[in-house]
Amino acid sequence: MWWKTFFNFYMALPVLLAFGFIIWSTIRLRRTTRWPISQKLLRPPGESLRKKLEQLDEFAPMQFAVVTLIWCLCLLGMFQLQKILAPNSWSVFFTILSIGILIAIAGAWWINRYFTKAANYSLGYFGERIVGEGLNQLLREGCHVFHDFPADPKWNIDHIVVAPSGVYAVETKARRKRRAQKGKPDHVIIYDGDILSFPHAEQNRYGLDQVIANAKWLSGYLSSATGEKVWVEPILTFPGWWIERRAKVTNVQVFNPGEIPPYVLSRPARLTAQSIKQIVHQLDQKCRDVEF
Repeated sequence: MWWKTFFNFYMALPVLLAFGFIIWSTIRLRRTTRWPISQKLLRPPGESLRKKLEQLDEFAPMQFAVVTLIWCLCLLGMFQLQKILAPNSWSVFFTILSIGILIAIAGAWWINRYFTKAANYSLGYFGERIVGEGLNQLLREGCHVFHDFPADPKWNIDHIVVAPSGVYAVETKARRKRRAQKGKPDHVIIYDGDILSFPHAEQNRYGLDQVIANAKWLSGYLSSATGEKVWVEPILTFPGWWIERRAKVTNVQVFNPGEIPPYVLSRPARLTAQSIKQIVHQLDQKCRDVEF
């Protein structure tokens, strides 16, 4: 009856008006006003991972909805097919239930994979934040620090330090701690100059080759941009871990984040004020791309 339609419309009126006002206000603001700040900001620590986390958060509800919708549609479709072909067959019924369980397991695996990725991004993001805050202390000493340098659309350099003692490419690796072998502390990484030994019986070059490649690329980029040879020293850091170094001379320095500022400040001066100015200008141009 007409009064039921009118009543439903009346009950939905606040929601409809709210949507209308929101759309009208948004259009009005965009047409009649603009942001007072136009300049771009420098990239903060972990900017690339922050963007990835935002994208995951935006699509999280859709992941649940899609998996649930597929599961329901498949079950409904198979039950409808059973009604047509074999309505009284228990074997077909239990086959459908088994297929439904397999689909549910696949959906659960997909969602778990999605949130595992989010957990890894979060760990990496906060690891870079911690290292970034420590490196920013070098600003008080006249150094320059850049974060999340966009070397390429597919990869970045976590941190770059420009000091009188040189240019440093810093790679952050946030690793979860696991149960250590008997007699070994669970927070110590042993570095022999070539291999990293973790307390849970893992030995590899985790991050070493990557930071070497990053430093080599950055050296080539800055040398080409400034017209002078710029040597970049690679540093690998593990927040939350203590590093036991067993080699005096290494291609890569591996530190706890707190060890980096004293190392940078203790090195002899290698760059002139003019060289630092040219290098900082090139890095600033690439890193200043955060918009409102």
